[in-house]
Amino acid sequence: MAEARQLAEQRLADVQRRRAKIEAEHADSDEKKLLLWAQLVELEKQETILMVTAVREAVTQVLDKRLPTNETQPFSKVSKSAAYQVLGQLGLLTVVGELTDEELEVPEGTPFCSEYNRRAEDGRAETPALLRHHKQQLELLGVKMGLNGFAVYDVHDHTFASLVIQVDDTEYEGIFDGCVAPYGLTDASAIIQCRIIYEYKKQAGALEEFEGQIIMKLLAASAYAPSPVLLDVTDGVTHNLCTLRGRELIMWTGLAPTTAYYMQARHLQSLPNLTKRALTLEEIPEPQQGWLRRLHEKLQPPCALQE
Repeated sequence: MAEARQLAEQRLADVQRRRAKIEAEHADSDEKKLLLWAQLVELEKQETILMVTAVREAVTQVLDKRLPTNETQPFSKVSKSAAYQVLGQLGLLTVVGELTDEELEVPEGTPFCSEYNRRAEDGRAETPALLRHHKQQLELLGVKMGLNGFAVYDVHDHTFASLVIQVDDTEYEGIFDGCVAPYGLTDASAIIQCRIIYEYKKQAGALEEFEGQIIMKLLAASAYAPSPVLLDVTDGVTHNLCTLRGRELIMWTGLAPTTAYYMQARHLQSLPNLTKRALTLEEIPEPQQGWLRRLHEKLQPPCALQE
């Protein structure tokens, strides 16, 4: 602001020098005095314009320094180290899911879930068929699909409905391949009412290569969803599941299909109202409501929270 004021003072001094010069050169002539008067009026206008411009520039500079210049990064470009830094800023720890052995136990008599046989090299072309496979396996395990139940939504092309989260001055944006949400929603609404999200990777066993973007997608889904979200990263054969609980991000890696789909089915049946289309945070019990609310408040951009 001091620089803008100094510039304005220099411009004003220049105008005043020009005015003094005109007065000295044309002081003896009445005709020239009239011309001088017109020129002085014009110079006064210039002085006013210069002062207004200088003030406007100074105020703009101050506001620009106070307002954050948000940078937007796609989820796909977030490295593992950057994602772990975000987790640290949120006070979240990563936990090896295999430590919770009881969650990996599949009861005897559970239907066998099959692998998905890839048919196309293009992962995006493969997504719809893989999502249909997910639906079939969940139905096999007793998950109700259709009216008063769930549906599997293909949202990988819905970039217009991308989720945006904000950490400090950086915004992160992206979308997942598919999700399980209550039946009857539009795709855009399913994204923010998701219960499970799916990511298709050709080499799901090499989780470390894309762990950063997976973490960001789980954080984004959890920042908008009204209930805990489970994420499945798979190539149709190997499944990697992760979810948030309190201050922990839990990962189960290298799971067989039956174990992975059994955990997904149990997740969808964990609360009686998860099939409700317009579920809200207030309708889920503690402690889930409390830590999800904190994520919403920390990660949703201010404009989203106001809405």
